[in-house]
Amino acid sequence: FHAEGMSSELFRVWFCTLCNNQSRVQEEIGTNLESSSFMQVLKSDTCRHFALISPLEALKRKWCAFELSLSIERQKLRNATSILLVTDDGVVQDGQVAPDRLLMMARGAQNFKAENATCWSSEDSKMIDSFVHAGGGYDLITATVKKAILQALSAAEHIVDQAKNLLDSQEEEEGQPAATVSQNLVTL
Repeated sequence: FHAEGMSSELFRVWFCTLCNNQSRVQEEIGTNLESSSFMQVLKSDTCRHFALISPLEALKRKWCAFELSLSIERQKLRNATSILLVTDDGVVQDGQVAPDRLLMMARGAQNFKAENATCWSSEDSKMIDSFVHAGGGYDLITATVKKAILQALSAAEHIVDQAKNLLDSQEEEEGQPAATVSQNLVTL
């Protein structure tokens, strides 16, 4: 995937789901969230992007909302384009996701509210709520995610426009306007 001209050799990826044993979160994170490996990665100066894999699904979990809130608070996200949206099909911003899937994502985003995220542990839920509210609240997360989706859709649209322009310019060079080609295809 792209990332502001950086070589893929410079990337380090942290998957909290894989790096933190999900059935032993308390043991993995410990009693001091600030000193956990999880928090150290998110606070690191080398952490510049935040990838949401299955974004609207992931953010149903409070821990994912917490991670995004921390990234926003620590100003890791210079803007919503720092959030990479990843689906089973690929990275949305790179034009790897089919239009029908993008439409499904947009429909899901219409009703998305980060405050609806859940957590199986009531203690964790209270801690996360406290942290999120201190960092701008769930409304900020919701707005950031919706803006990121809108920007990702625009990036994907730009790639589609480039593809169309390539064919349009080729048609014009060959002396047959694109509209005529389209009409010929319809009559076949």
